[in-house]
Amino acid sequence: MDTDLLHRAAAQAKTSWLEKALTTLLPQVWDLTIASANWQESASIWAAQIDHLFKEKKLITPTQQKNRRTDIAKALRTIDPQHPLIPFVLLPSEVYTALNNEQASRLNARENKFFTSQQANLLVERAIALLESDEPDEVAAGLAVLVGRRISEILLSQFKPKTAYSLLFSEAVKRRGEVGLEFEIPTLAPADLVLRAIAHLKQVWSIEELRALNLPDNHLKRRINAKYSGVPHACRQHFADLVPGREAENDDGERLYTHLFRAVYAEIATYYYKPQWVPDHRFKAEIQGHFKLTENGQKLPNYSARQNYDDYLIRDRSPGESGVKLGLPGVEILEVFQKEAAMVEGEVSGSIVSVESPATRLRLEQGTINALLYRAVDRLLFSKQWAEVATGLLLVTGRTLDTLLSAIPSPKTGFSILVEGIEVPTLTTANQVISAWHQFRQLAPLPLPEIDGAVQAVGDRTFHDLLPIQGVEALRALYSCLALHWFCPPSVPQAAFLSAIASPNPRPFETANPNRGMKLTQRNVEVLELFQSQAHSATEEEVATMPDTPSEASPVMEATPTEPAPNKLRPRRKSVSVDADLLRSVAANFGLEIRGKAGTVGLSYEAALAELLSLLAEPEEGRSPVEVPSNGSLPDTAPTPTTPSDPALAIALTDQARTLAWLTGRLEALEQEVSTLRQERDAALQQLNQGGPSTELEQLQQENAQLKVERDQATSKLETFRQLLMGDRSGQPNQPLSAIAVSPPIPSQPASQSSPAPVTTLATPSEAIPSKPPRKRLPEDQALENIRRAVQAIMDFNNHGDRTLNEKWYISFPVIQTLLRANGLSANQNNVSTVFEEMKQALEQHHDQHHLGSRHNRRHPDISKIAQLVSLDS
Repeated sequence: MDTDLLHRAAAQAKTSWLEKALTTLLPQVWDLTIASANWQESASIWAAQIDHLFKEKKLITPTQQKNRRTDIAKALRTIDPQHPLIPFVLLPSEVYTALNNEQASRLNARENKFFTSQQANLLVERAIALLESDEPDEVAAGLAVLVGRRISEILLSQFKPKTAYSLLFSEAVKRRGEVGLEFEIPTLAPADLVLRAIAHLKQVWSIEELRALNLPDNHLKRRINAKYSGVPHACRQHFADLVPGREAENDDGERLYTHLFRAVYAEIATYYYKPQWVPDHRFKAEIQGHFKLTENGQKLPNYSARQNYDDYLIRDRSPGESGVKLGLPGVEILEVFQKEAAMVEGEVSGSIVSVESPATRLRLEQGTINALLYRAVDRLLFSKQWAEVATGLLLVTGRTLDTLLSAIPSPKTGFSILVEGIEVPTLTTANQVISAWHQFRQLAPLPLPEIDGAVQAVGDRTFHDLLPIQGVEALRALYSCLALHWFCPPSVPQAAFLSAIASPNPRPFETANPNRGMKLTQRNVEVLELFQSQAHSATEEEVATMPDTPSEASPVMEATPTEPAPNKLRPRRKSVSVDADLLRSVAANFGLEIRGKAGTVGLSYEAALAELLSLLAEPEEGRSPVEVPSNGSLPDTAPTPTTPSDPALAIALTDQARTLAWLTGRLEALEQEVSTLRQERDAALQQLNQGGPSTELEQLQQENAQLKVERDQATSKLETFRQLLMGDRSGQPNQPLSAIAVSPPIPSQPASQSSPAPVTTLATPSEAIPSKPPRKRLPEDQALENIRRAVQAIMDFNNHGDRTLNEKWYISFPVIQTLLRANGLSANQNNVSTVFEEMKQALEQHHDQHHLGSRHNRRHPDISKIAQLVSLDS
């Protein structure tokens, strides 16, 4: 038995206890093969020892065992790549599928966290300042932000100067055995400053002496992370107030540290340095080293880790926009993207003809699209030939070959699947795609050098009479084009949609029909979950938001120009939200029919609006007459639009539109307040039934009645503005808008009585509704004082001399809120957060004094017991 090989195999374990166990267990099966006598019985006995070991370590569930079983399988492969024990150690494939699906669902449900560009810049400034600190932990915390690597990677990897704001990074800790791997990473500070800080840190912490021990990489990593555990605490101390979503009282700094060197660094680097033509996900994958090397050294992008690194976004950065620091002195585009930069510059200057040139665009008619997909599904998806199925899957999913070979898809909707945590729309039903994908993984793959040629041959053979397809990337670009046409809501920018589904630019393909989201009207097709709220607000919102003039910050109707803007690399798209019912009503007056949600006849909302604008742009005498029903009259439900003859009136109508939008927002706010008050009223009634005071209930009832009156007034004003914008049908002559105001609603009268029409005068939004009286709430000071009493009560409980560690409580949000509610007191989270911030230092000292960590309360499975143990009686 080779002792060195044994140590290398055992070192595959990520934990010291498993490594020690493997040193003893592996020699028992060192020479086991399928030719050995009773080898299956021996394998079962050895696997039973592994199961017993897991039980001793309380690793019971498949989730708890999964990673450790993978470590054991790697150790066996180190001895023999085809070791017969490997299937006995790994979990069944269906278990791995279920675990992956659970993880994908959790990641998909996780919400993005946002911070501002101002916070990003301040974060970088603090990190740069820490590089000059005398405390090594603080220097390491600053480097985690500036280069996006944890301390073990910084100390064990090699950094070389590349440009003024980038370094060559090699020997990453996670890439064990990949010698010579080197790629360029941007630095958020001057590169020479970063290099000096890294050299200083290695010297202070004597890293070369640690390297001289010749320990395996994973041993070195564990030692460094354990020895320099103060780095997460330094991150918490200096950056916790700038990174959203991290609760300081529940985090010792490790989660914050992880997010800093993963997602936050990548997002800020993208904001600073990404070229406009490079998708966000591709730029982040490159700078974080998310790629695999083929046998011939070629880099293949790997987006499987994207969902773990892509949940922090800069709120005021538009996806796809160019880096704000590109063009500054010393800032250069990463070398890997510079060839593309030359192509884009040539397109703009006209020095070369590229795929963006109109002459080389491939325009797809509807018949061509139908034929493409029919052949892909009918001839390719369920073929027995690996290259044919790969070609079909590339076209209908747009995934990379690496993803097709490694990922396990799961269904999401009728026309979308989950792949590595990303919801991907499919060009045929999701069930068909998943079935074909599973069968594809059972086929023997082609050798890597033959794949591109084989896929191109299948494309030529299957689609030659429809359009030319040049290999894998052309199929993915074709998918992007069709996915945009079918599934992208008009309100979502193209770059944002493609980035969300991890798909490339659709060039050179485009659809003859420029409309997008064409399949979203079908009953079995849903908007991607990521864009559902955005699409809903764009199509269902009751009132349009009308900017004074178009600008980069003022969205206008989104359209796809047939020619690219001559002075831009990529034309910017803009969108506008319109009242769907209002648009349908106005379109009917001009003889235009709008297609319903599940209909197939009529125009889309976007096309109808464009047609209306074209009609209104024509001179009045040149407009074609509106078709009138045979009875000679228009329907009563369709008001006749009037064109103001007075220019001042037209200007004022624009102001009225803005006022209308403001009133709509005010109305929604009032309705929300009424809903909140109803909940508070119900809570007060419950308290009253239990013998509580009735003063609060009376106050809530009065305030509820007042808000209902204000809501009714706002509703009346909103309807009046609608009539004004559509034209008054009562026959009342148009009045100067300076004499128009909206009166409060008048009580309805019997039909026999008549009353003069209310005279109205225009009022600004601030004058349209009188300022409401301040709400009568219980004193906030009293609520805060109750929370302070609860905190102090738990501190007193912990401070009692005879308490054991297991009896003490970590003071957290759930504990305080449970205690307050059990005593009939308000437990508003904002108020609790205010007190926690106010008592931050005292809480930290208390927890340190009693050795209470954020996970301490796991010792108390029933959190409600806090109310039995701690009393708030004064």
